[in-house]
Amino acid sequence: MNADLKQAEYSMMVQQFQELQMALSQMQKHIEELGAIKDALNEIGEVPEGKEVLIPLGAGLFAKGKYSGGDIVMNAGSGVCVEKSISESIESVDRQKSEMEKAVFSTEYEMRALLGRIQQMQAEK
Repeated sequence: MNADLKQAEYSMMVQQFQELQMALSQMQKHIEELGAIKDALNEIGEVPEGKEVLIPLGAGLFAKGKYSGGDIVMNAGSGVCVEKSISESIESVDRQKSEMEKAVFSTEYEMRALLGRIQQMQAEK
């Protein structure tokens, strides 16, 4: 293999590794968010019906409201929302977290393999 082709392959692998690092970071952030959602679901399950609560609107903005108890409305994807009980919502979050943890494991495995090939190419220089 000529030097230009090897350099192009090396650059492509380094770029792929960097992209995997960014994807891994996003997955880990999503896992943290799912943990926070689960904590919030557990907490709201303990809020008495009729209690005044702050409803987050985003960017540090809140609206006052009264907790009516009952189901949680969850985004099911593609703009579709569904109502689920708190326990069903927690189960859904746990499933999502488990799937994301599997994706993290798979990505880390792919990164280790790619890093091995990158290091091998560096040693051949």
